[in-house]
Amino acid sequence: LPAIITDLLAENNPRIMSQTGPWLNAAYLAGMTVGGLMLGFVSDHWGRVRVLCLSLLFCGVSTLCATLVTDWIWLAWVRVCSGVGVSGILITCAVLVAESWPLKSRAIAQGLLGVAFPVGIVLSGSLNVWTDHWRTAFNLGWAPLLLAPLLFFLIPETAGGYLGGLSGSALKNLFQPQNRHKLWRGAAIYGADLVGLWAIFSWMPTWVDSLLEGSEMAGTMRGITMMILGMGGMIGTGLSGILVNRLGLRKTLLSNFAGTLALCSFIFLSNQAFSYALLAQTVLLSLFFGISQGALTVFVTELFPKDIRASGTGFCFNIGRFFTTSAVFFVGSLVEVLGGYSNAMLLFSGAFLIAGLILYRSPELTNERSA
Repeated sequence: LPAIITDLLAENNPRIMSQTGPWLNAAYLAGMTVGGLMLGFVSDHWGRVRVLCLSLLFCGVSTLCATLVTDWIWLAWVRVCSGVGVSGILITCAVLVAESWPLKSRAIAQGLLGVAFPVGIVLSGSLNVWTDHWRTAFNLGWAPLLLAPLLFFLIPETAGGYLGGLSGSALKNLFQPQNRHKLWRGAAIYGADLVGLWAIFSWMPTWVDSLLEGSEMAGTMRGITMMILGMGGMIGTGLSGILVNRLGLRKTLLSNFAGTLALCSFIFLSNQAFSYALLAQTVLLSLFFGISQGALTVFVTELFPKDIRASGTGFCFNIGRFFTTSAVFFVGSLVEVLGGYSNAMLLFSGAFLIAGLILYRSPELTNERSA
């Protein structure tokens, strides 16, 4: 992103870069939120596979358009469209797995699907090795354009994936009493987990850096912490399906929330200086983060009946993302008030307690999962 902003603005001004970067990131998040809410609803009526292919086209065209932009405002609009496409892909893939995969291996498939997204981010970052200019890298947009027609003809539509056009009655069905409570519980549980996860994920490397302030190791350990959080999260997501199959959703999630809260309390209360033990604790914490995300994907996609599954999933995923984006900004302002990053992150780890309490009182969640 810094290289793109520098090229478009024709100057390397840290102040301007710090002002422009957040707008570009916000544009992408806004696109994801709108896309998740809109394409989830459309998917329930026009078909999962159709909307998946449409989302791929959104991603491909917008990525290729990025090679033509001449200022950052147009790039922001391109990122909105990219966000719409990415969100549509995430939702439709999760719903397709929920509706077409055998029950015995469904949770494992959802876990592997959850790993695919961060792996893609890592692989896209490796493009820096192969190309010197960001516009060349964005030619990767041809890949989803070529993939879309192949998937359209190769993937069969699921039984719950086509209701024949858009209908206002279906949207009303989403907010009927029997579904409305599931909707708000799913959004609250998923959102609370995301708030705690991303507050810690975003600020833990900075906290490690502050523990080593003035040391030559500070930058290195900050980078290692970021790598641990990312890699551990991917491994945890991959393992989540195995745990769900063995323990069931309820036990997996409740034990995960309790374990995450206990581990956060220990880490942020006991570490007043940097030690390698802190890195080991971070490895364990990142595994808990990944497991919760994988298991929650299974939980949310199986929470709703087929006729509103994609709409409900999109609502829960993206309302949670909206509150997460808003809440994480408060961590920075609370650092000074609470006397340090560790205290601020400890406060936000209380979100796992909230998620656990709501989950504990959820009548629809049992160890028996619907087909």
